[in-house]
Amino acid sequence: MITLRPEQDAMVTEALAFARAGESTLCVAPTGFGKGDCIVETIKRALHGNMGPVAMCVHLAEIVRDTAERLRAAGVWDVGTIMGDEAVGCSAPSVYVVSFATLAARGLTLPVSLLVVDEAHRSKAATYEAALRRHVGVPMIGWTATGERGDGSGLGSVGYSRIVQGPQIAELVTAGKLAPIVCYGPEKDVDELSEDPVLAWVQYSRGMPGLIYAGSVPHSEALAARLTAAGYRAAHVDGTTPKGKRKEILRQFADGELDILCNFRLLVEGVNVPRAKVVMLASAFSHPGPYLQAIGRARRRFGDTTAILIDLRGNLHCHLLPDDPRQYYLEGAAIRGAGGTNELPAVQQCKKCLAWGRGQVCQNCGATKPPPPPPRMTRKELKEIRQANVARTGSDYSFFKSLVVQMKQNGWKRQWPCMVFRAHKRRWPMWTVESVEKELENG
Repeated sequence: MITLRPEQDAMVTEALAFARAGESTLCVAPTGFGKGDCIVETIKRALHGNMGPVAMCVHLAEIVRDTAERLRAAGVWDVGTIMGDEAVGCSAPSVYVVSFATLAARGLTLPVSLLVVDEAHRSKAATYEAALRRHVGVPMIGWTATGERGDGSGLGSVGYSRIVQGPQIAELVTAGKLAPIVCYGPEKDVDELSEDPVLAWVQYSRGMPGLIYAGSVPHSEALAARLTAAGYRAAHVDGTTPKGKRKEILRQFADGELDILCNFRLLVEGVNVPRAKVVMLASAFSHPGPYLQAIGRARRRFGDTTAILIDLRGNLHCHLLPDDPRQYYLEGAAIRGAGGTNELPAVQQCKKCLAWGRGQVCQNCGATKPPPPPPRMTRKELKEIRQANVARTGSDYSFFKSLVVQMKQNGWKRQWPCMVFRAHKRRWPMWTVESVEKELENG
């Protein structure tokens, strides 16, 4: 029997309300939020509300059986699975469980009234698109931890018209649902590794188990060999590792027979390894989605330990700290810092424990950080800038004007456009909010 927490219940309720109105909804919640329970409850409520039949679409064929069993365990018995050329279960079930690869390969159009999509950020993949094209007009409820396409853009073009965003990662940490995290990394993002991965693991992992995301398959294999030679119980897995062997390696890690899993872009999503408490990024991540997914492998509660991020490429300077607030969008850049910007106060490194964070008190060791140095001074002649003489053209003005529009639409404080402009441009705007509002009123 599944009992949803209030924040889970709110997301499911809102998504189903949009689906009844014929709209497709993207539900975004952090890794560890409990999306599996939310998906099962979404299907149950859809059936009870006469919104069926429902298709539950997953990205891997091996997940089909597990999903069907989870539904049956929750009391949804009328389930049929489609795998390859086989259809198992009822001939006309209330719930179809099928992989997108099977839908695309067989060109199937299922007689359903609702599509529930797992790992919805993959919706732009070829197999997803091929299957979704055959179900145009059927509302979707997609679930994901990171609602962005592979190029970092939003998923509005796929067909989603609404976003339901769950709690922030920091809120789940405070509530005890996710593990807190300590971040180690270089002073800025770098094009090479800032430290030897093996030495960094010895220094910062605190002897806890975890995952290493290498820069290539050979790099991952070499790291596993070096760690094994150094006395660690390590193994390498990649996309070519036979499924049986990969399953056995993951079992060994879960049972404590292995302590380090080295991989290249494999264990980013769709894998549950709650024993992992350390994540080492030994490669660059182009977009925040995979960055957050990878770190999320170590955020599940497993005892009372704190998770550790060892970022050898400085990804945290490009994609914000793991617990920074984020907002998701269907158009443009999909993942942005709260308020629509990725510009937040600079992270600082604690001189005592070397962890990165924000604020003057280190969240890891409690030490007080020194104040930031004063700004550099250069002698420049100061000139009076009169508001009436400042041109209201160009990209800077257009950007500032768009911020004022957002402020008015959302009822935000009048300082917000100026603060965001300064964060992006490193200077205050030459126009006032009042002058832009007057132009907007005059058309």
